[in-house]
Amino acid sequence: MVRYQPFALLFGIAAFGSIIATAIMWPRRRLTPAAGAMTVAMAGLAWWSATKCLSVLATDLEVKLAFETAIYPGVCACVAGFFCYAKGMADRAWTLSRSAAFLLAIEPAFAIVTAATNTWHREFYAGAVLSGSPPLLAPQPGPAFWVHTIYSYVLLAWAMFALVRACLQAPRSYRGHFVWPLVAVVPPVIGNIITVSYMPQGKTVGLTPVFFCISAGACCWALLREALPELVPVAGRQILETISDAVIVIDRSSRVLDLNPAADRLLRRLQPDAPPSILGMQARDVLSIDRVLSAGSDAEYTLTAADGQRFDLNVRHSALSDRANRVIGWVLVVHDVTERNRQRHELRAANDELREQLLAVERLRAELAEQASRDSLTGLHNRRYLIGALDREVALAAAERRPLSVVMIDIDHFKGINDRFGHIAGDEVIATTAQRITALIQEGESAVRYGGEEFFLVLPGCTAEQARQRAETMREVCVSSSFIIGGQPLTVTISGGVAEYLGSESPAALIEAADQALYVAKSLGRNRIETARATASSSDGRKTSSACPGGL
Repeated sequence: MVRYQPFALLFGIAAFGSIIATAIMWPRRRLTPAAGAMTVAMAGLAWWSATKCLSVLATDLEVKLAFETAIYPGVCACVAGFFCYAKGMADRAWTLSRSAAFLLAIEPAFAIVTAATNTWHREFYAGAVLSGSPPLLAPQPGPAFWVHTIYSYVLLAWAMFALVRACLQAPRSYRGHFVWPLVAVVPPVIGNIITVSYMPQGKTVGLTPVFFCISAGACCWALLREALPELVPVAGRQILETISDAVIVIDRSSRVLDLNPAADRLLRRLQPDAPPSILGMQARDVLSIDRVLSAGSDAEYTLTAADGQRFDLNVRHSALSDRANRVIGWVLVVHDVTERNRQRHELRAANDELREQLLAVERLRAELAEQASRDSLTGLHNRRYLIGALDREVALAAAERRPLSVVMIDIDHFKGINDRFGHIAGDEVIATTAQRITALIQEGESAVRYGGEEFFLVLPGCTAEQARQRAETMREVCVSSSFIIGGQPLTVTISGGVAEYLGSESPAALIEAADQALYVAKSLGRNRIETARATASSSDGRKTSSACPGGL
């Protein structure tokens, strides 16, 4: 059965307000440990107030007592949350460790289990009666209840002590944000004293969650409106103590007025015999202050310590001025970049070495590519090279409308030379003939060993007639220069076929035309040069070439 009870309205409002506050705090729970703790506390208050409301509304003694014992998960969460909130407010660097969380969970676990099993042992509530109309629950506290109550007060007192100490240690201008948490603890303490004193007589109900809800609202407001913005200056010293850069404050005479631990370590590395307290020490010689202040607001330079060790330091400085805008000192922020520079130098050296290796690889690749395109016997380019070279020259001739001719040359009666004098002599003839031909090749022209005893010349800028004259000169040189093989003089002649690019031929067609002209020269008795001439267009619209004796 449920019966209206005026106190239920208070608990309902407290539960509703706690739920709203929890929803507001939930997205901010990870901002700071204090915000997370307050979220837990508000969720605990919501549970506490809601179950208390149900207990008040119920009319049956057993149901009321069941709801009364069910409030303790919320009670424990609320107390622990306020404790962690106070710790987080008092110490910006504080976080809840696993060991601390375990210790904080011991008593709540004991209280929750003892309250839930109270009907078996009566250690939490020795008994309970209904009193008044509408009836109120008047539980009789047992030993476990008083253990839980004393523990909760000790935890809250510890939290109060942490807040008071932090308030006293903070600068005067930053003490305001501690006032709200301190004042907020007073209402639930008063409410709980009233509850513990009068609830066993049935004169009131436990209004502590209502007062806690008022406190939590005040703490949330302080946390979101005042505490977070002002915690930054309060935590400034902690920030300086944790950063790795050295921060040093000096006056006009270069005496050290203040410094963080990183600066203390740096100065002692630069001057190992520094006194125990560096405050007041003259830093002019240790840090070369004159050079620092004259080098601009951000500079990097090298210092040598007393033991000879060198340090690369990046130093930034800014002036401190009084109300009359006169410089009274400087703040130096020193970052040790020795290791960074060492790594940078090693990386630069490694890059240089890698660059040299890449250049060596590129040179080797080029050499291998060159070797792959060269004939080992004559040193001339081979047929693989000819394909790419002729493609390029044909494209340039077409684009620039300049003449281009090719010559196919073959050593006459070479098989007989091989059969008579052997392959070694044949190789000598090929190599020497190649030398005689290349001696007459000009810059921009190409001489290729086409295969066996055949050579191929690419002559950009030459018409067919000019190419024929060049080939005739080569033929005459070969005729006039004999070989001595096996003690006997031997005259070796050559034959050649010339073809000209007329604007539509493909590289393969040029090679075919020159080969046909060479065939004509061979068939007409060798030791001669023949030129291919253009004939009428074929059925597909392309010009064809044929060889004409003497180039006529």
